[in-house]
Amino acid sequence: MVASGTREVNTNGAALPVGEVFRYPMSHMNQPLIGLDKLLADSWNAMFKEWKPTLGWTLGITLVPALINIAFALPQIAEPELSQNVAYQLIAFILVWAASLYFMSGLFRYFLDKKKEVSVSFQDIVSLAWIGALTGLILIPAFLLFILPGIWLAVAFSMAMPIYLNEGKGGWQAMKKSYDIVKGRWWATLIGFLVPQLVYGIGVSVIFGLLFGALIAIASVPFSAFIYALEQGTDQATALAALGPIAMVGLPIALLVFIVLAVVVSVLLTLARISVWTNLYKSLTETASK
Repeated sequence: MVASGTREVNTNGAALPVGEVFRYPMSHMNQPLIGLDKLLADSWNAMFKEWKPTLGWTLGITLVPALINIAFALPQIAEPELSQNVAYQLIAFILVWAASLYFMSGLFRYFLDKKKEVSVSFQDIVSLAWIGALTGLILIPAFLLFILPGIWLAVAFSMAMPIYLNEGKGGWQAMKKSYDIVKGRWWATLIGFLVPQLVYGIGVSVIFGLLFGALIAIASVPFSAFIYALEQGTDQATALAALGPIAMVGLPIALLVFIVLAVVVSVLLTLARISVWTNLYKSLTETASK
C-alpha cells in the first residue's frame, strides 16, 4: 500500500476504502502475542539447553561490569576524594555501560539467529549507546515528573535494542519501530515481561533464602563460640585457635560456594530474561506484519 496524493492506494493502483485506510496501519493491534506458557517453557529450556554455547556472553554480563566497578571502587578507599571526581566516575560508568552492551548484544544475537559464531562490533556498541541515550532523554523526565508515563514509554521503547541488532535500524528509527509494534499490545507486552520475572524471581528468592539461612546458621556456631571465649577473658589468638581448622577453612569455602551459586543463578536468569525478550520481539514483529 502506498500514498497517492491525499489517498492511500494498494500496489495495483486501486484506491482503498476510507475505512481500510485507517484500519490497515493498526491491524496488528488485535493480533495475539506469544502465550505465557510458551514464554516460560522457552526460557526454561534456554536456561538448561543454551547455557554452554552462550557461557562466555552470560559470564561477561554477570562478572565484567562487577569487576570494573570493583576496580574503580578500590582506589577510592585510599583516596576518598575520587568519589567526588566527576571524570573518574564518568569513565567508570562508560566502561560498565560499554561492557554491558557488548555482552548483552552478543547474547541477543545468539538468540535471534541461534548462530554459534556471534560477533559484536564497536559500531554496534556506539549505536546501542545512542539508542540508550535517546531513550534516557525521554524516560528520565517522564519518570521524574510523571511515573506512570515513564513506565508506559519504557515498555513502548523496550524493543529498540533487538530491532537494531536484528534489523539494523538505529536511533529514532529503532525507537519508532518499537513504539509501533508495541502499540495496542502494551499490556500484553508488559505482562510478558513481568510474569516470567516474577516466577523466576520468587523461585530464586526461596532457594537463596534457604541457602543463606543455612550459611548463617553454620557460621553462627563458631562465631558465637569465639565471642563467648572473648567474654570469658580468653585472648584473641587463643580464641581463634580454639575454633579449629574446620571453622577456619569451612567458612571461607562455604562463602565461596555461595558466591559460585550466585554466579550460576545469575547466568541462568540472564538466559531466561534474554529468551523472553527475544521471543516477545519476534512475536510482536511477526504479528505486526500480518
